[in-house]
Amino acid sequence: SVGSMAATLDQFVSRVRSLSESEKYAELAETIDKSTEMLARNIGHATNVLESLDPERHSLGHLAVLSVKASMPSIPDVESFMHQIVTFVKFCAPEQIRYAAESYCSLCHFYTRLIIESKKPMRGIETIRLAIQKLRPSPSHLTSVHADLAQLCLLSKCLKPAIPFLDCDISEFVQEVASLLALLAVIDSQVWFCSRMDALM
Repeated sequence: SVGSMAATLDQFVSRVRSLSESEKYAELAETIDKSTEMLARNIGHATNVLESLDPERHSLGHLAVLSVKASMPSIPDVESFMHQIVTFVKFCAPEQIRYAAESYCSLCHFYTRLIIESKKPMRGIETIRLAIQKLRPSPSHLTSVHADLAQLCLLSKCLKPAIPFLDCDISEFVQEVASLLALLAVIDSQVWFCSRMDALM
């Protein structure tokens, strides 16, 4: 029923707020994992949930709702959704999103795809640069979002914004790049980017 649906969403919002305020991020990430199906069933109310959660104070909850929206077969208002992602990346708390690095990176990949489909790759560069800065603990950390940045810069023929991120000594990997395929894709994009950069300079 509509009443029980609203009550379930209210409980989710309350739980996210409570665990966020007490900084129990690991427990919150676990709670969110168990709530994904419930959020998907109630995706029509996603905007209301987002408005109830602050992207900075409740970053993990905000990320969960955006991730579920991105997993839907279709998005009614793509422009509005891209704006929601940009706002989230701008304000989200690094100490929270690192507990859900895989979901965060998947959302960045999805945003990159939407930007490319819009035929305006340059407009996504600054958001993806910021997304990397929020996720990596230091410049020596590699993330799979580095590949998104390289792709947007190449498509924009604007290589300079990516150079500080790719032209540095990588000694560590953010946890979500643990899978070999993801890691190889990122490294391959770096090699490809550097070869293109040499050709264009």
